Amino acid sequence: MLNSSVHPTIWKFITALQKEERVNRLKTEQLLAGQEPPSKKIYRDKAKNLKKILSTYNSRNREDYLRGIAHNFQLQI
Repeated sequence: MLNSSVHPTIWKFITALQKEERVNRLKTEQLLAGQEPPSKKIYRDKAKNLKKILSTYNSRNREDYLRGIAHNFQLQI
């Protein structure tokens, strides 16, 4: 005899996958329409820092340039 508690978990999982798919489709459509995705402040700050570093490509030596980029990808633990 099958345990009936297994079935609701499977259906909840399927429902969660469907919800995730709808959210991803919505985000894709928003990006295609030219809308900026919402982001957390830390990611906006990192993007701003990276843009600054990218603008200094011709005025930095290669090692410093790459080190500057790497600092923006360190894991926050």
